[in-house]
Amino acid sequence: MITLLVTASWAAEPLVVEDVWTSVQLTHPLLVSARTRVDIAQDDRTAAAGALDPVLSARTNTQVGQYQTQSAGVKAPLYNVWGADLSAGWQRGTGTFDDYEGALKTPEPGEWVVGFDVALLRDAWTDRRRATLNIAGRGVDVADADLRQRELELLRAAGQRWIDWEAAGQRFRIAERVLEVAEVRDARFEKQQELGEVSEFVRLDNLRLVLERRERAIQARRTFEQTTIELSTWLRDADGRPLLATSGALLPVFEPPPPLPEADRVEAAWNQRPELARLTAQLDQYLIERRLQSNQSLPAVDVVGKASVPLDPKSYEEYEIGVVAEWNALARTARARRSAADSQMDRVEAELRFARDRVEADVRDAESAWLAAIGRVDVARGLVDTARRVEDGERARFDLGDSNLIFVNQRELATADAEAALVDAVAAAHRARVDLEWATAALGGE
Repeated sequence: MITLLVTASWAAEPLVVEDVWTSVQLTHPLLVSARTRVDIAQDDRTAAAGALDPVLSARTNTQVGQYQTQSAGVKAPLYNVWGADLSAGWQRGTGTFDDYEGALKTPEPGEWVVGFDVALLRDAWTDRRRATLNIAGRGVDVADADLRQRELELLRAAGQRWIDWEAAGQRFRIAERVLEVAEVRDARFEKQQELGEVSEFVRLDNLRLVLERRERAIQARRTFEQTTIELSTWLRDADGRPLLATSGALLPVFEPPPPLPEADRVEAAWNQRPELARLTAQLDQYLIERRLQSNQSLPAVDVVGKASVPLDPKSYEEYEIGVVAEWNALARTARARRSAADSQMDRVEAELRFARDRVEADVRDAESAWLAAIGRVDVARGLVDTARRVEDGERARFDLGDSNLIFVNQRELATADAEAALVDAVAAAHRARVDLEWATAALGGE
């Protein structure tokens, strides 16, 4: 078997494709790397939410020889209440104030102050803070979809590598079996030659067959070892170190997988394929930006208010309310950004239409490949059965002296070729099943 220096080999028997998929999901470096992008997107969303955090503040100011002011409070935006900002706190101003600074003066204990600022048009149902948060939220969905797409790609590739390994191992078994048949016959011929029952030429011809089949077995073993090494990049232990699967981990019998249940696979793929989810999330991001820029082109009309409640019971409460208006008549920045968002939406919508068509084609092609592969398996099984019967008959004729070693060799190799063709057909069925599960985004699912 393989003479490479390795840290460990696969211990369980047999090795099935689900074992490889589990290993990929838990330990594959590229998948571990892809998960960090989701973490980054979640951090971006948290950072965007920080713009809506309440802010505590405190301030003191002294005009030497005249007055001193102090204040402390909190200001908090209300996420879904018309872009409202609320503030509450305490302030105190004592000393001698000029006439134009009279608003800073308060009773000696100070006063409680409550204020609000409510947007009626611009920044009312959306503003930059809320839009950024919503865009970042959809950014998490984009990262999740990218992660799922990477996972599907890796699982598909891992499944194909397992199939390559299993098929190569089965072909290696066939080559060893055919070699063993010739070696057993050579041992029998050696005894018969000693007894004068078989000529030296017949035994020499069989020895030629042994050498030819040994050469084929060496080639088959090399292919098996090559696929084993390739599979080790997908099959890892808990610490992420590659594992080598030995020939003992091969399936006893290589059978085609069971079919998937009947369903509308195209519709399922449209609902589950991550590239469609990613494009939909990106479309939502541009839609959020477009709505923001449409809002930003409106006039700013805010209702502001303030209430002051002195801590000195002898002083009076004060209430203020007003309207602040501002209008950028051209609003060129907002209009240009809205136009850019429209263009981006058109681009993503076109990509989404093509992606849906591509997904449907993937499903249809995988279904076609599955049906063809199952048909091949049925034919290959019939061919193996027929080849074995012919081989047995030719060997019986040889034992009776009605045939020769050339014909026996041809029949044995024909059986081996038929068995190898069956292995290839079963492998094709497994590949079609993997492709079908990939096309419907079912790989690695619950």
